[in-house]
Amino acid sequence: MTKKRTKKQDVPVIGQRFITSDELLKIKVAIEQVNNIQMQVGGIEAQKSDLISSMKEKVMELNKLKSELESNYGDVVVDLSNGEIKDNVPNTKD
Repeated sequence: MTKKRTKKQDVPVIGQRFITSDELLKIKVAIEQVNNIQMQVGGIEAQKSDLISSMKEKVMELNKLKSELESNYGDVVVDLSNGEIKDNVPNTKD
């Protein structure tokens, strides 16, 4: 069984029009600038992700240190200016 082949009909191009070379250049420059900005934003997002991961690690380290201090000294408040510790008094004002 043979398949029938149909001839492609050429579509006539009527009145081709072009923008000026100056307009084409402006469009290309604008697209390139947008692409560069998108790449920079992507780089910033990658840095943001790295910083968030680092912050999470530091918060975990801080929580571990707080736990160790609580084991050693009980429920206390540390004055960060001089290292003095005081008993943590819950706020009972309602």
